[in-house]
Amino acid sequence: MPVPAEPLPLVLWILLGVQTALLLLLWLGQLIQGARLRRIERRLAEPSSSTEPELQRVKSSGGEGGRHFEQWLDQDPSRRDLPKKEQFAGFRKWRAEQGMNWSPGDPGA
Repeated sequence: MPVPAEPLPLVLWILLGVQTALLLLLWLGQLIQGARLRRIERRLAEPSSSTEPELQRVKSSGGEGGRHFEQWLDQDPSRRDLPKKEQFAGFRKWRAEQGMNWSPGDPGA
């Protein structure tokens, strides 16, 4: 049975159109990804002024836990002579007595 001559060029035109559409979609995706990448690079290149002061403040103060630990040690100078394991156990007990421990069931936390 002979193949008609007319449908073949129509199929080729359809395939060419689909291929062109897919290439355009890929090109558009590359443009979008490139723009996102440039934006990320700009963000990484600019100095982060908002986080650096906060980081310096935390480092200089030693954090909340360090301040409380020093306060606990200052209450009784003999605590400084204890082994670290006993110091930390006593500090945990002191924090529990002061109500400073966080527990997962606390609704305020």
